[in-house]
Amino acid sequence: MTVDTAPGAHASRESRYAINEIFESVIGEGPFTGHQALFIRFQGCNLNCDFCDTAHAQPKAKVGSHARSPEWRLRSLSYLINRVRESKADRVVFTGGEPMGQLAMGNIIPSLGQVNESEQLLRSIKSLGRVLHLETNGTTTDSVMDLFDVVTISPKKGHPVKLIGHVVEIRTLIETGEDTWHPVPGLGADFYTLSPVWDTEKNEPYYPALRRCLWLLENPPRGVTFSLSVQLHKLLNLP
Repeated sequence: MTVDTAPGAHASRESRYAINEIFESVIGEGPFTGHQALFIRFQGCNLNCDFCDTAHAQPKAKVGSHARSPEWRLRSLSYLINRVRESKADRVVFTGGEPMGQLAMGNIIPSLGQVNESEQLLRSIKSLGRVLHLETNGTTTDSVMDLFDVVTISPKKGHPVKLIGHVVEIRTLIETGEDTWHPVPGLGADFYTLSPVWDTEKNEPYYPALRRCLWLLENPPRGVTFSLSVQLHKLLNLP
């Protein structure tokens, strides 16, 4: 871990977020695939999935060539806002790790009443005209989630989603050739996507899981329409 000391990187009274990396790329998954975005990747996750391919979230897992560096820095609210301001991308994706693990802990800013710093961060980014995306496992919720324009829930087996209502996307990870899809109780979505796990040795979607996704596309539950999400950014060798 490194504390950023660059000018303007943090203010003395601001909370600092553990950030693994900030980068621009195309969105490679879900209904907004192909759109340019600024990604802010938060350090750490409350789960311990054995298929995780992000080194910062799962340092002991077997990770592939697309795993990100486990190094991370503490970044302030003002630093993150400035990075968004400098970017030409009109979408900002909060990903991880698990972003809500930190966003749900924002400190109250006394001068703004009961507004916490996470809320101030999101409102400031929205004031710059950016579309805010959140990628989360849904196990940690907070009122700041209402400030995101696009919320993607990616449920994990054995870890109930706590969010109730409606989101833009529910992205189901298919791990094997026998996996199936289960609805999230109390939660609906505009888009239901199926994503096969990544084969880190072959650097491609895991074939049995991909075949299972294709079968589910042809045999969906009544009232549900699926779409396939295959991590285009990895196929194109992008960040």
